Amino acid sequence: MTTIKGMDAGLRRLEILFAAVVGAVFTFCFLAFSQRGDLAHTIASSFTLLDGHVRDFYVANVPLVVGNDYPMTIYVVFALWNLPVLLLRPDLAAATPDRLALVQAANGVMLWNKALSVLLFFACAVVVHRLVLALRGSRPLALLGAVVFATSLPAFFSPLVFAQYDAAYVLPTLLGTLALVRGRGRTLVVPALWFGLAASFKPFPLILFLPMLLMLEKNLLKVAGYLAISAAPYFLLFKGVLFTAPALAAGEKGTIASFSGYFFDLTVGNSWHVSLFAVALALLCGFCYFRYGRGDADAGPRLISIATLAIGSFVALGHLHPQWIMLLAPFLSITCVLLSDRRRFYALDAGIAAAFSAMTISYFGDDLASGLVRDGLLPLLGLVPRAGFSALSLFRPSLISLFATAFVALVVVRLALVWTGKPVDAKAFRIDRREVLLVGALFLFSTAVYVLPVLAGFTI
Repeated sequence: MTTIKGMDAGLRRLEILFAAVVGAVFTFCFLAFSQRGDLAHTIASSFTLLDGHVRDFYVANVPLVVGNDYPMTIYVVFALWNLPVLLLRPDLAAATPDRLALVQAANGVMLWNKALSVLLFFACAVVVHRLVLALRGSRPLALLGAVVFATSLPAFFSPLVFAQYDAAYVLPTLLGTLALVRGRGRTLVVPALWFGLAASFKPFPLILFLPMLLMLEKNLLKVAGYLAISAAPYFLLFKGVLFTAPALAAGEKGTIASFSGYFFDLTVGNSWHVSLFAVALALLCGFCYFRYGRGDADAGPRLISIATLAIGSFVALGHLHPQWIMLLAPFLSITCVLLSDRRRFYALDAGIAAAFSAMTISYFGDDLASGLVRDGLLPLLGLVPRAGFSALSLFRPSLISLFATAFVALVVVRLALVWTGKPVDAKAFRIDRREVLLVGALFLFSTAVYVLPVLAGFTI
C-alpha cells in the first residue's frame, strides 16, 4: 500500500514536472513570438521622453514614428525601463527618422522590452495569490489561484505571445481590488488611487471599480469623491500636461484628441449591443448600491464576483481587442478556485481557450498571426512561411462572429456558475495529483490550440 510519504513524494515530482513544462512553454513563447511593429514603435517613442520632450511628446514624435495612439503613461514606463538601453545603445535614442528601423532590428532590445510585459504578468500572478489568500486564508488555495491565472491563455497571450502591455493596467487593477478586499470598513482612497493609475493606461478598470465602490460606500458624496480621485491621474496627464502644450493647444492634437471620447465610444457610442452593456452596468451598479453593504460577512468574495460580472459583461457586450480580455482572466481564475467543483470550470476554460484562439486568429488574420512568428527569433533558425499553405486559412475572418459568439456564450455560462456554485472548504483544501493533472492538461491544450495552427503554416 502506498504510504502518505510516498504519495507526497509522487505529488512533489509531478509538481516539479508541471513547473518544468510551463517554464519550457513560456520560454518558447517568449522567444518564438512577437509583435515587433507595435512593440518597436512604443520603444522608439519612449526614447523621445528620454530626450526631454514631455509637454510636446506627441508632436515631437510625428517626424520620428509618424504618431502615437497610447496614453502617456505607457511611454513613461517604457522610458524608465529603457534607461539601461540608453546607456548601452545611445545610437537608438538619436532623434533621427531611422530610429524605428534601428529598434526593430535590435533583437536584444526587443526581448528586453518584451521582458517588461512578462515581468508585469508574473507580478499580476503574485497579486492573484495575495487576493485568494486575503479572501480565504489558505496558502495552497492561493497558490492554485495564481497558477490557474498564469497558465490561462487569455492571461499569457498578451505578454508572452502578442508582446503587448495589458499587464500594465491589469496589475494596478488587481492591487486596487486587493486594497478593497483588505480595507473594508476603512477609507477607500488607496483603492481609488490604484484604479486611477490603472485607468491612466486604459479606462476599462473603472468598469470594475464603480460597482465595487457602490457596494462598499453608500454616501454618494464620498462616492463622487472617490471617483474624482480615480479620474485624477487621467486628467492630470492629458488635461494638465498634454493639452496645455503650445503645439497641442494650437490644434495639433493628432490621435490624442480621441482619448477624451474613447471610453464613451466603447460603452455607448459604438453599437446597440455596447449600449446594452451600458444599461447592464447601470443595473449592476444599482444592484450593488441597494443590495449589499460594507459589513456583509462575505463581502470579499462578493466583490470578486461583482468585478467578474462587470468586466465579463463588457467582454460579452463590448467592442474590444482580444488582448484586452486579459483584464477578465484573473477574476475568472479567482472565482474558479473559490468554488468546490472546479472540474466544470476547467472544462469551460478549455472551451474558452479554443474559442479565444479561433477568434484571435480570425480577428487578426493570416498576415498578423503569421507575423507573430516572423517577428520572433525562429526565423534565425530558418523557419519561413510554407508556400501555398497555411492552417490559418481555416480561420477565415468571416467566421469571427461565430467564434466570438461561442466565446461569449462560454463566458456567460462561466459567470452563471460563479453565482450558483458551492464555496470551497479552504481549511481542508489540499492540492492533489488530480488537480495538478487537470491544470496541466488545460494549460497544454490552451497552448496547443493557438500555437499549433500558427506554426503549421511554417517550415524549416
